[in-house]
Amino acid sequence: MEEFEARRARASRLQKQLWASMVAITQADPDKDVLLLPPVRLLAEVAAKRTLAV
Repeated sequence: MEEFEARRARASRLQKQLWASMVAITQADPDKDVLLLPPVRLLAEVAAKRTLAV
């Protein structure tokens, strides 16, 4: 169970980094949000489903 928690924590950190990068990119160029938001949202949904499945 410790390994699962460590991996979950790492995944959470990576998601936060990804989101922060996306925010910075879209603030610099708002037109890119159309391209970036759907895949980032999908990543978050998949991560949530995996967590619930365990």
